[in-house]
Amino acid sequence: MIRLSGILLLAIFFGTTGCSSQWTAKSSPQARTYSAPTDQIERTVGKLRRLLLLPVIIQTKDCPKTPTDDQLSKTLQAAVGPYLANWKGYEVVEWEDTDQLEPQLLLRLGDGQTKKGKENFPLETERKALMALVAEAQIDGILVIKGDLKCLNAIDVLLYFMIVGMPNWAHKISGKNLSAGIYSAHDGRLVWLSYIHVLPPAVGGGSASAYWANSLFREIENAVPEVLLER
Repeated sequence: MIRLSGILLLAIFFGTTGCSSQWTAKSSPQARTYSAPTDQIERTVGKLRRLLLLPVIIQTKDCPKTPTDDQLSKTLQAAVGPYLANWKGYEVVEWEDTDQLEPQLLLRLGDGQTKKGKENFPLETERKALMALVAEAQIDGILVIKGDLKCLNAIDVLLYFMIVGMPNWAHKISGKNLSAGIYSAHDGRLVWLSYIHVLPPAVGGGSASAYWANSLFREIENAVPEVLLER
């Protein structure tokens, strides 16, 4: 029994660390809040220095002992801004007028971020809705974060661990379940996307959310330094 518990704990440890992937658009976006610098550096998402963070959506399944979806969403949202500002040089502002925000738009964007055909995403209807939403906002990019997390019981973990094997089992179970997409406020294109494979935290939420924020944005290009801005 002790040996089985040890295996399960080890498997859960590797599962919560997960793995990540990143995608960037081929063409460079345009900043809206300032004139782009002429520093001869090829930039993608780094030009979108001022980002609007739309409400984070986390949906869990079969997770009776974890924090609620709303708690996970709020703790992750609270962790994203400081990380991007302090470590990557972005200015992050949050959406305040929730009455104007269509929840289904966020769900469609979040669901579509991890599907194939990213060069043609979002669809024209979603792109127009997104552009209309931020038409008057003084921002360069829009940040959408969505997660679909499934909790596992001990039998699930053991079976996957035995059948799939240690290196890949978390990937096979969780899929592309937590994504962050950045859209250009200039034309609504998806210009940067990152996703990680995670399992929901057993207890608490703050420490897991800080780790998730770090993992989602660890490899994002640094923002254009403020000293180079030509306003």
